[in-house]
Amino acid sequence: MDQGIRARVLIVTDKGVRAANLLEGIEQSLSAAQVNYEIFDEVEPNPSAETIRKGTGILKQHQSEAVLAVGGGSSIDTAKGIAVMANNPGDILGL
Repeated sequence: MDQGIRARVLIVTDKGVRAANLLEGIEQSLSAAQVNYEIFDEVEPNPSAETIRKGTGILKQHQSEAVLAVGGGSSIDTAKGIAVMANNPGDILGL
């Protein structure tokens, strides 16, 4: 990676994963690689469209270029939804 270029990543997870400090190693690795990151930890079981909308807003606000899911199926599904909405107009319920 070039010296002046920093990637930006949105980490999508839930509060349980974060509270268990399971992101610690990931955060250290990203920091060591000079990758900026933001954590979206509001994923709930059976994530709602509103959660995806909120995560998409955070991704755009922080100009994230990548999405990293950490956790189970709900985090993965939410991250996929956010990634789809990052570059597509409309709403997750009615692309």
